[in-house]
Order: sequence, then C-alpha cells, then structure tokens
Amino acid sequence: MQRSLLLSLILFGVSISLSAQSLFVPANVSPGDLLGRQAALLQHLQDIPAYVESELVTVNLDALQQSSALIYVPSVGEIPMARTRTQANLREDVYSYTWYGSEQGSSASAILVVRNDDVTGTIRASGQLYFVRPLTDGLHAIARMDESGFVDHDAGFSDVEDASADFYETHDVNSMLEASEPGVLGGIVIYLIVAYTPIAASEVGDIDALILLAVAETNTSYANSNIEPRVALTHKFGLTQNESGSFSTDLSRLINTSDGWYDEIHPLRDAHGGDVGLMITRDYGGSCGLASSILAPNDALGLCRRIAIVCDRLLYVWSCDWPSPGGTAQS
Repeated sequence: MQRSLLLSLILFGVSISLSAQSLFVPANVSPGDLLGRQAALLQHLQDIPAYVESELVTVNLDALQQSSALIYVPSVGEIPMARTRTQANLREDVYSYTWYGSEQGSSASAILVVRNDDVTGTIRASGQLYFVRPLTDGLHAIARMDESGFVDHDAGFSDVEDASADFYETHDVNSMLEASEPGVLGGIVIYLIVAYTPIAASEVGDIDALILLAVAETNTSYANSNIEPRVALTHKFGLTQNESGSFSTDLSRLINTSDGWYDEIHPLRDAHGGDVGLMITRDYGGSCGLASSILAPNDALGLCRRIAIVCDRLLYVWSCDWPSPGGTAQS
C-alpha cells in the first residue's frame, strides 16, 4: 500500500513536470550586442545599487496558461511553480493580467504582470530576489538583486520617527482610522492614484506594469503579514513635467495645488477617489522617497522612486512610510 502510494505521488510529480512549459527561454544575444533603448534599459537595471547579475531571455506566455510553469532563475535553474491564482487587471487599455505562483514544499514564489505580451515581475527562490524586466521587442532581463544593497532610510530619519511616535502618543489614532469607510472590496481599502514623470517612464520597459506589480506585491505582503488593509489602484497617468532632482522640492510642488507644477494630479485624484497620491520619479539614490500628509490624516501625498515590495516582512514598503498628519516621512 505504501509503495503504491509512493509510486502514485512520483507519477503525479512526473505528470506535472511533463505538462509544465518553460516560461523563460535563454536569448541568443549577449548584453554587449544590445543597442539603443534595450541597452539603456539594461543599464538602468544594472545601475540599481542592489544589482548583482542578470541573464537575457525571451518569454513563452503559453506556459502561464497551464496549471504550473517552469520558472528559470539565474544560478538556480528551472523551478516548477504551481499557479495559485490569476487576476485580470481591469481599466487597462491593453489585455493584462497578474500571475501568482509558488513551488510546493519550498518558499519559492513569483508574481508576474503580463502586459502587451511582456512580463514584469519578481521571483523569490533559494533566499534570493530576482527582478524580471522587459527590454522591448520580446527581450527580457532576469536580474538577481542583493537586498542588503537597498537603502532603508536616509540620515536623519530617526528624528522623523521620534516626531511621529510623539504625535501618535498624544493623539487619538482610532478616531482617525474610523474616518476611513470600508471600500467596495471589503475591509479597509487604501485607494491609490499614481503619477509618473517622463524620465521615470523612460528608465523602465513598462512603467504601467511596474505599478500593477507594486500593488500586487503590496497586497501579497499585507496578506502574508496578516495585515488587514488592501491597496486598490484607482488611476495611473504620466505627467508632462519632470522631477527637480530633490525629493523635498518635488514634494512641495506636488502638495501645492496651483504653483504650475504637477497640478493635474489634484483634480484627477478627486475624480478617481484616491486616498493617497504617489508620484514616481527617476532614481535619486538614497532612501525610497518622502511623504507628507496634508489637509486631513487620510489625505496623503507621497513621492517614491521605486515602487515594489521586496520583503514580506514589510522592511521595504516602497510606496512611502505613513507620516504623522501634517508631517513628512522618509521611506
């Protein structure tokens, strides 16, 4: 009986492996052969302080239509991941969906956004973090990142933390939270509107997919941490003006409703019902960004250069740390 059961399990595993297709296929091109936008996009990826190495691949999207897929990652090989769910991305001008998968019996997992036949995502395997980024024309890079290379907070953040702690010790936080009504998704929902500068869009292959990935990773991180709130994207759009090169200057301009800088976000935010407005800039170096709450405790605007959750333990929530009302916070 035990031998029969063991044989059945082995055959079941073989059957899954045989039906699964490889999502990533090694590309017959080397980084030195890339030109134009492909070379620029790869260089932007390599310029991230946490970057370690990358490989160039093409994608076989048919693999994601099966119940499981073989997910290749550098230095590890192909990992069989079962699809846990697929979510259609609504309000997109093109067909788009988010694929979630994990390897049975291990912590390996993947979140992949498919948009315009390109894949933008993150993979965790063997204790490593990998970024999947499109480089246009079907070519993709899978990059291994060293999380210790991500900057948590800039110098002086301890002062911000102390100020926020003092505020919440002397104010009735529960009354502030009660001002937020449950959203249509059930429970507490933080509605997010995202704007991005032309330079920010130029530094990645698909910034719309990157925004969708950030929302998916944020909600997955919340769920894995048993945190109730969820983030819902209400609108995303490109700005006509670029960033200044300073988080504090950009934040001041973003908050001001009539200074001629990024003023379009305010009516759009009202029209789409965003609780939080987030502006994505080019990579400045240092910490993730700067945030400020204005007008009311639940009326926040924030700046962020990297919009991805890189840790389920919420060490890096790359929208911005919640500031005390009327204050600012780094992230």
